[in-house]
Amino acid sequence: MARVDLLDDHLAVRNDGLRRLLTVVGGPSVRYEAIDDVDVGLDELPRWFTWRVGYNPGLGAHRAGIFWWHGQKWFLDVEDPSHTLVLRLKPGAGYDAVAVTVDDPAGLAAQICQRLTRHEEPAL
Repeated sequence: MARVDLLDDHLAVRNDGLRRLLTVVGGPSVRYEAIDDVDVGLDELPRWFTWRVGYNPGLGAHRAGIFWWHGQKWFLDVEDPSHTLVLRLKPGAGYDAVAVTVDDPAGLAAQICQRLTRHEEPAL
């Protein structure tokens, strides 16, 4: 599973060793103000023929790397879709979505949502 570090102004997805090779990149860093929505779980996964840079065996649930799926650019490191944290990002963030399997996706989603409210810009 990926490790997600919550820092002051952004979160960082960390992949080391073999996981880093499978995802091609170590993992993205996402500023809190770039997050549009936080969700838990994926209903579907990219199929074997999806454009990608990374790992997609076509069988099972493991997907890792950068995928162009549903007309969007995704960073995926998914082993178990039901235990996956999904971040939908605002335009210009580099990715349209980031999805990673973590130990406690609901707890992590709640922590991220708390940080999002702290980083909201005041209305003019």
